[in-house]
Amino acid sequence: MSKKRKWDDDYVRYWFTCTTEVDGTQRPQCVLCNSVFSNADLRPSKLSDHFNRQHGGVGGHDLNSLKRMPTPSDQNQAVKAPGVASSEDTLLQASYQFAYLCAKEKNPHTIAEKLVKPCALEIAHIVLGPDAQKKLQQVPLSDDVIHSRIDEMSKDILQQVLEDIKASPLQVGIQLAETTDMDDCSQLMAFVRYIKEREIVEEFLFCEPLQLTMKGRDVFDLFRDFFIKHKIALDACGSVCTDGASSMLGENSEFVACVKKEVPHIVITHCLLNPHELVTKTLPAKLRDALFTVVRVINFIKGRAPNHRLFQAFFEEIGIEYNVLLFHTEMRWLSRGQILTHIFEMYEEINQFLHHQSCNLVNGFENKEFKIHLAYLADLFKHLNELGASMQRTGMNTVSAREKLSAFVRKFPFWLKRIEKRNFTNFPFLEEIIVSEDEAGNIAAEITLHLQLLNSSFHGYFSVGDLDELFEDCSL
Repeated sequence: MSKKRKWDDDYVRYWFTCTTEVDGTQRPQCVLCNSVFSNADLRPSKLSDHFNRQHGGVGGHDLNSLKRMPTPSDQNQAVKAPGVASSEDTLLQASYQFAYLCAKEKNPHTIAEKLVKPCALEIAHIVLGPDAQKKLQQVPLSDDVIHSRIDEMSKDILQQVLEDIKASPLQVGIQLAETTDMDDCSQLMAFVRYIKEREIVEEFLFCEPLQLTMKGRDVFDLFRDFFIKHKIALDACGSVCTDGASSMLGENSEFVACVKKEVPHIVITHCLLNPHELVTKTLPAKLRDALFTVVRVINFIKGRAPNHRLFQAFFEEIGIEYNVLLFHTEMRWLSRGQILTHIFEMYEEINQFLHHQSCNLVNGFENKEFKIHLAYLADLFKHLNELGASMQRTGMNTVSAREKLSAFVRKFPFWLKRIEKRNFTNFPFLEEIIVSEDEAGNIAAEITLHLQLLNSSFHGYFSVGDLDELFEDCSL
């Protein structure tokens, strides 16, 4: 760790003052342009260089020969004209505004000093003249300044959210989600919903790393420590919605037991937006093999650069709307439904391409039974995509989401009755390619088995029946 430099009163000769952070780190701030520098710049050579280059001064000058440096009390006593901001205020506001945009667009902090500011100075010089360029030159946009601005805004926003939580007339709702970043570091994210001025407000609360393991106890400790740190009782939480595997964050996990022990009245729910994994787990063997065949075909085309280029050229030549296949990824829950639809709609063209490339997957791909299975999967996952998208509107709550999920599950008995009669109206892709009674009978048996397993899995995983029971209790 580098040694921290200390402020010396002699540094005022370079028109600098000292700012002290929460951890005690001292940083120099130019009084003339309000630029704040790092602790490493707290030395005469750096301060003198800034004064010489930016303000045309001479390092080590006699202060008596210059105008007296303004003190903080002088600045506070200065009288501003009504509605007119001082030059320092506008420069500071511009610095904060750029830091906000930089954080919003997720750009590196160095982009201001290395790209944006030089471009702005060139534009100002060409369009507005040298005076405007000199004015823009005073806006502090160094790497350290942008970093400190973002930290200050982040802390201020968090403090406002915490104050709103404490002032909320009702208990707040928490949404927890565990994810992994590019460095394989597990992160626990939390979102909060509360009442503010008679309106429901949703805000991001925190994102903290799970240092070692991701067990339910670790999640609970991180969740509890945040509230203890900010002096908010866990009783302020009325409900917690968890995400991820049910064994880790679901109804039977250690996390739920810990939360219930601290706050017995709290309501624990599980995220309703990821039913796709349940559908895959309940697939019969033939349907699962069909899904894996689709993934292998996409990997054959997308995983090899020559195949991808040939695929694009082939589709452009025959004038097909789609010329790019999507990778199937678990992270993007919509991707499975989209790729199945694309594969079905481009079935004949992809089959020709596989033949042309002499791919060993062509035998399984051009099989009529595979195409029937593909049609059913494309229809089913399209229904799931529509369900998931409908539950992601602004203002959606647990009650509304459960109503939608419960309504979707109640469709299963009607689908089963139609399937028994060989009526595939609810599965348009499948209905399009079924031509014989034998084909209809074989796929009907597999669909019936799958929908029965899926129905029981939905009730066990999401407890969709709890909402109906709650309404019955309220009516009594």
